[in-house]
Amino acid sequence: MLSGAACESNRTSGGGSASANQSAGGSTQADAGALLARCPGCDDVLVTSDDAAVAAVAAADAAQSASASPAVVGVVLVAMRVRPTPEARGPDATVDLVLREDGTVLRRGALAARFEGERLIDAQGREVLRVAPDRVVVVAGMRTTHRLTDQGELRRSDGKLLRVEDDGSVVMISADGTRDRAPMRFEGFRAGARATASMLVFYLALQP
Repeated sequence: MLSGAACESNRTSGGGSASANQSAGGSTQADAGALLARCPGCDDVLVTSDDAAVAAVAAADAAQSASASPAVVGVVLVAMRVRPTPEARGPDATVDLVLREDGTVLRRGALAARFEGERLIDAQGREVLRVAPDRVVVVAGMRTTHRLTDQGELRRSDGKLLRVEDDGSVVMISADGTRDRAPMRFEGFRAGARATASMLVFYLALQP
């Protein structure tokens, strides 16, 4: 179950720091109150210019992928929908995100974003998320410590893994194998679109 802990997205650049959380309408949020942040073990969505953390994540993925199934990384457009599970409470109970096969994303019935290749663009044409060639997730132009694995899961720098299961459920997996299940589920999910689903969960985490 998700907790109510706040999320801070620390964004580092040569010009200073600012929040990396940005809604589809363009407003910047110092505290997203975000989905990933409320998930146990997801207490931050760090944005950094330090490649050391990214390198550590890449090393962990390289070890995992040695005996892994073929890669399914990359945005694959499959019609699917994210809905709350019966136990969802508060903001989690209102989660409603739809991806259409043409790449458009609806949030609570309104046009919110669209996929253009590996980029997720908001309704005003601004980039929200992007998967870099090294699979690091970029948020609003800044590299994060989150990286897609060969199987399309989202791995944090602390080793915890956000995974959309084959049945559409969303779980956070700790290094010791502990699984924390989020109160949401994908309808119409396909394993080949796991990276796309991970991007959508990350997008939800950035919304107010």
